[in-house]
Amino acid sequence: MTPIHRAVTAWMLLFVAAFVVTFLVTEPYPTLTMPGFAKVFHAGDNRITYEEPELTLLWSNGSASKVEYHALFGELKTVGATAVMKNIFSSNQRARTSVDTSATSLYQRMKRLRLQMQETLLYDRITANRASAPQTIEWLNRRMAYLYPDSMANGAVPLTLSIRWRARNYNLRDTTMIFISERTTDSLSVSLRTKEGAGR
Repeated sequence: MTPIHRAVTAWMLLFVAAFVVTFLVTEPYPTLTMPGFAKVFHAGDNRITYEEPELTLLWSNGSASKVEYHALFGELKTVGATAVMKNIFSSNQRARTSVDTSATSLYQRMKRLRLQMQETLLYDRITANRASAPQTIEWLNRRMAYLYPDSMANGAVPLTLSIRWRARNYNLRDTTMIFISERTTDSLSVSLRTKEGAGR
């Protein structure tokens, strides 16, 4: 086998391995395959639904502020704010997938295998509460100081960030989205008090 044949064979094996890892476990980066694009879950009859978080910041002076989550992640230029919110500030980080448990086709069996591997190899590790990790709390306090300098200058201290996820349903008419309904799907409360600031 010539060096060119060995290189081509190695490339093909690497490509297949990357595809298997991408399909069964997660999307590595960098990778030989393009990453998956964000999904809009179509409910049929020209209806779509997607989840969006609502953030409320509670202050030590008893006031509350609505936090725009896109502004919270304003320093992230190339990362989707909604995806980061879902991965970190969510009590349910399981994969959203449509798996037909009664189907016997190879495709559905592969999807079931992928879900099992994700839950075993990946999601059991990431479901640890990263929202309350010390690094997350430190970052949140920095962002609150940036977003609310006047409140911080007046002595107010951010105490708790409450996140409520809502699934909003829309009807597509031509290029217009008509709001239909919404429902709460998840909620999470994160204390912003650090160990250093607990006594103050």
